[in-house]
Parts: sequence; structure tokens; C-alpha cells
Amino acid sequence: MKSFILTLFFSLFCFSLFAQDTTKLVQYSLNSFQDSSHQYLVLSLKNEKGWHTYWKNPGDAGTPTETHFFHKGKEVPFEALEWMAPHRYFEAGDLLAFGYEGTTHYFFRLSPAQVKNLNNQTMKMEAKWLVCKDICIPGKGEIDFTLSNGNITKKQGETGLVSNAEIKSAFASLPTKLSLPQDLNMTLTVHGDKKVMVVFYEYPIAKNNISLSNNFLTAFPTKPFGFKREELFYDAKNQKVKGLLSIDWEGEYQDPEMPLPKVGKLPKPLTMTFLWNQSGKVAVIEKSFDQLLHYKSMASFTQGLEKIIPEGSAEKKTPTLTTEEPLSKPANLKEESLLYFLFLAFLGGLILNLMPCVLPVISLKLYSLLKQQAESDNRILKHNLSYTAGILACFLALAGVVISIKKTGEDIGWGFQLQSPTFLILMILLIFVFCLNLFGLFEFITPGGKTIGNKQVKDGFVGDFFSGVFATILSTPCSAPFLGTALTFAFTTSNMNIVLIFGMIGIGLAFPFLLTGFFPHLTHIMPKPGMWMEHMKRFLGFALLLTAIWLYDVLLSNNPPPSVITFVNVSLSFIFFGLYLRKVLPKNKLLSSTVLLISVLSLAFTVKSSMTFNNPTTTTDYAGWQAFSEEKLSSIKDQDVFVDFTAEWCFTCKVNEKLLLNTDRFQKFAREKNIVLMKGDWTKRDDEITQFLKRYNVFGVPAYFIKKKSGEIVFLGELVTIDKISKHLN
Repeated sequence: MKSFILTLFFSLFCFSLFAQDTTKLVQYSLNSFQDSSHQYLVLSLKNEKGWHTYWKNPGDAGTPTETHFFHKGKEVPFEALEWMAPHRYFEAGDLLAFGYEGTTHYFFRLSPAQVKNLNNQTMKMEAKWLVCKDICIPGKGEIDFTLSNGNITKKQGETGLVSNAEIKSAFASLPTKLSLPQDLNMTLTVHGDKKVMVVFYEYPIAKNNISLSNNFLTAFPTKPFGFKREELFYDAKNQKVKGLLSIDWEGEYQDPEMPLPKVGKLPKPLTMTFLWNQSGKVAVIEKSFDQLLHYKSMASFTQGLEKIIPEGSAEKKTPTLTTEEPLSKPANLKEESLLYFLFLAFLGGLILNLMPCVLPVISLKLYSLLKQQAESDNRILKHNLSYTAGILACFLALAGVVISIKKTGEDIGWGFQLQSPTFLILMILLIFVFCLNLFGLFEFITPGGKTIGNKQVKDGFVGDFFSGVFATILSTPCSAPFLGTALTFAFTTSNMNIVLIFGMIGIGLAFPFLLTGFFPHLTHIMPKPGMWMEHMKRFLGFALLLTAIWLYDVLLSNNPPPSVITFVNVSLSFIFFGLYLRKVLPKNKLLSSTVLLISVLSLAFTVKSSMTFNNPTTTTDYAGWQAFSEEKLSSIKDQDVFVDFTAEWCFTCKVNEKLLLNTDRFQKFAREKNIVLMKGDWTKRDDEITQFLKRYNVFGVPAYFIKKKSGEIVFLGELVTIDKISKHLN
């Protein structure tokens, strides 16, 4: 365990050396300000041109800026004034965001008691923000300062300057709170199946006074409401703007749980706060709803009205989607219970045990079970629970990564880690080391094994745990049957469902070993241990070597520069020779240690090179296939189009290609039916492919689509046959 911790520490240290400085994107300063009656502290953030930070309600993604003040390590609760009115942005993928470009000012009021008690005291300000453009980068700023009668007299740590005139102008323009306008009629309803709330509103206003660059009403984040996008319409006959805000009720995820209120008079009013943008003036208004109505159809509300399309939105007519798998349609996802999707996730995880990408590690675990046949039932259970813990820990960590990346506004799919050259290099080297272990070059913790060198490791549970980790890492490139539907549900619903679905996939992957853990007599079905196991060990080493070669091929498909490949080859060579010399010349530790040190240094340079090289997306045409692009897909009007989304790291994709897509029979079928063949290669991160798949609630490969001559797009699922394609041709 100590060796693992030291290795982890060294890895983190190496990564920290290569981390990029992102503080230049946002300059920050802290100033004092005074009006006729109060004193304030003002935090100013100045973003690099084209970058923006987020408002309290960040929109579809993002996180709001946080500011904290400390005195002697304890937080001081200064009163925060209302934030400046945000702007509305439509980011890549038509993601809606509310935030700020340029300079933003945050005001904090000091009470008379605070002015007195903190006089001549040294304090610290800490701020955290997320700044986004094409990517999102978290940032942090700290300023030490001294207050004298409420004014800052000394400060250290700020990176920018702001004029008093600019602060004064921003203070004067802060949104103020107004009473609810009498002409603004608002109604709270539940829609359709009574699971989705909708706020309907209308207000008399001339059409040319409606802002296209900002919302008419922007909701403050308020629990337990999950606000969606505002939809605006204009009633020319009555000269009114009409709008609706759909709301997800999130009370069921709170502690204690809050059930959705029943239709009728509410036992307790539900209060919502909005920014109201009327003729360019922004104010804060509040509405308390004391009753909940049932509204059968939103269509009747919008019938005969002109839709107001927001400036900057990507509101395009996307082709109609039909699917062989109705569960992949977003409209149907919520018709089934969570238990149904958890069951599909379990089945998908169970089937992953049979997928080629995870089979070498599963075989290693089976090998360890053979060695454990003579052990007590209690020890066998502990071994298998340790293996399960490794799987679940890794799946939950992946769920955390997915949730974190989604919060930054980035899109993510199943198998995303294999789009990272750095991750691929580390996995190649790690699996190669395990191969050498199985070939007998050195002693190390093998899955279920018990030795590190000549030292005994009690029970080998650490090895079992990391067997589960490896099984998880190697299983995620595979998209097994049932898995696509479960992942679609997870990626398109709440963060809690992501955690539950990922956890259930892990339980499915570990289930055969949980079964043998709780029913150890099942292990007696397997052959008895013997000398044949040594040959089996070499065979498993060869299987892992093939896995390393596969990952090497995936790395090459990312088109890394020659220097990266050179460093990888040098690292592999010196690791081999270092361990080989240690085996055949055990007394010459200096020589073997020197060779291993060279391999570690080479590894460090390899990781550094892989983190800094630009990995551009290519659009290479393949033999008989065109490279996918939405523009090209839309331009084909008089032919059917078959689209294959694939990746080098996807074993299921390779099987489908071998059995069907790359056969002469399929090429002949495509020529006879005059089908255009299009391939989307997702080996490297490709935002255009990611956005296309996301639009149809698909988050992994393989994924197959047919675009008919009529423009209709049919999702065929993860498995495809000629008969399935023929059924959907015009």
C-alpha cells in the first residue's frame, strides 16, 4: 500500500509540473466604495476578451462566482447586494448561459458594527469562478487587505485596476427590487401527466420593445425548482407578450423529500424570484403562487401566436428522429420507472463481462479464484467484495468526472477517457508492467496475488481492489446491449441518476464474482489448481500484451507527433530492460536502477508531450465512405445516407465492421440501393460528432443512423443488419 501511495504522490507531482497557468484569463481587484449612507467592498473581475463568467443562475451549464471574506480564519458575513444584470449567451451546442463578459462588479455592504469591529484589521478575500469560451477553466483569486473605518488602506494580491468612476456607474445600474406589476399576469400550472410545472405569463407591450438579446423573465435559482428555457410568443391582436417557463420539480431529491403539490389551493405559497427585463430596464420581482392549476395543453396557449426567436440561438429545424429503440427517444425516457433503467444498467454491466475489451482482466480474476479454492468461505467472500469495491469505486469516480465536466458546459460520452492521449499512454505503460509480471520478470501484486518482492501482503485484497479498477477502465469503451438505453437515461436526467446508473453498471460487472463470493461452493465447479496454471498465467500475460497493443493502436489513431511515440517506445524499452536486468543480474542493483530511472524520466517527458500537443480533428474519407459532417449530411437530398459512428477503441464497433460493414456483401448492397456511406470517427474528441449524438440522446459508440431522402433520421441502435437498414429505406 505504501508503494502505491508513493507512486500516486509522484504521479500527482509530475502532473503539477506541467499544469498550465490560467489566471491571466481573469484579472481581479478589490476596492472600497461609499454612498450617502453605507460603505461597501467591491470585487471586480475583468475577463479576457471573448471569455465570460456566470450569473447566479448559470443556465444550462456553468457555475456562479463565489466570494468569501475571512478574518483570523473565520468567515465574515458581509451583506451581498444584488448582482449586475447578466447577459444571455448561446454557447457551442446551443447551450444557454447567463453571465458576464468584460468587467463585473460585486458589491458587499458593511454594517456599522463591522466597520467598527474590523477597524485596522487584516483580512483575506477569496473568490472562485468558472471562465468559459470554447472551453471552461476554473479560477481562483486571493487578496489580503486592511480596513480602516471601512476603507481599504493596504492590499496585496490583486492583478488588475478599476477606476472609481466605473464602480460608481456599476453601482447606479444594479437591479432594484420592485413590486409585482399589476399588468403582469402569472399562473402556475402542472402540465399533462402532472409531473412538469409550467409558469404561464403575459404582459401588454409593443413588439419593438421586446428584447431579443435577453430574457423577458430570468428565474433566480430557487429550490426545489429546476427552471428550463424561457419560450416567448407575441399576441399581435392584443399587443401582448406571452411566455412560458417549464420547471422540473426537484423536491423528491431533497432531504426531507418534498412531494409535488396537488392541484388546487396550496397549503403553503410557492415563491419564485425573477429578473424582469422591460424596455431595457432590469428589476427584481417576486411572485407567490397560492394555487396550482392543471393545464392540459401548451399548444392551446401558443396557438395563433408568433414565436419570438432569441438572438444568437441555434433554433434550427432538425430532422425528425425515429428509432428502432423507442427508449432512446427523449419523450419516452421518463415514461418508464427508474427501476426499469437500473435493471437495464445491471444487464448491460453483466454483459460487459463477455466483451473482448474487459475479458483479459476478467480472466485474471478467474485465475485468482482458482488459487483461492482451498481458502475458507469467509476469505473468498472478502476477495470478491474487494474486487467489487474496486469496480464500484471506479464507476462512482467516473460518475463524478462526468457530472463535473457536464457542470462546466462540456459534453461528454461513454468511453471519454480513451479520447485522452495522456490516459492512453499511462494505461499502455501500466498494462505492459503487468504483462512483465505475469511473464515472471518480477514479483508484484497480481490480481488476487499475495507478494510484493519477498514480502507478504495479507489476503491480497489490494490486488483484488485494483483488478476491479482495471476491469472498469477497460470495460468503458464497450457499449453492450441494454447499456445504450440506460446511459441515455442517465446522461439526460439528473446527476443523482448518473450516480445510480453508473453504480448499477458496476454491480452488473461484478455480479458473477459477488455470486461466487456469497456461494463459494460454485468455485468447486472450476478445475483444480495445478501446474497447468503456470501455463495459464503466461497465456493471460499474452492476452494483456494484446490489450496493450490495442491501446497503442488507439494512441496512433490520435495522430500524435513523432516525439510522443518515440518517448513511449523508449519508456517501454527501458522498463523491459530495467526489470530484465534486475531479474538476471540481481546483484547489480545500480545498473538496473539506472535503467529504471531512465524509464521514469522518459515517462515524465512522454506525459508532458502528450498533454501539450494539439490534437486536431481530421476529416479523412475512408475507402467507400465519406467523412461525417453535418453540412455534408444536410446537402445530400436525393439519396439515402447510412452513418456509422465508430472509434478505434470500440471493440463492438470493430466486430460490427468485421462481420458486416467492411464486407463485400454490404458494399454491394449500398451500391444497389444507391446509399451514401458516411463514417464519423470519434476516436479523438470531435465536438461536431458529440453534438450530433447528444441531439438524439446518444452518448456512446457504436451508433448507426439512416437519413432518408425525405430528411427523416432513423436511429438504428448499437447493432445493425442489412435487413434493419432495408426496412427504413425510401
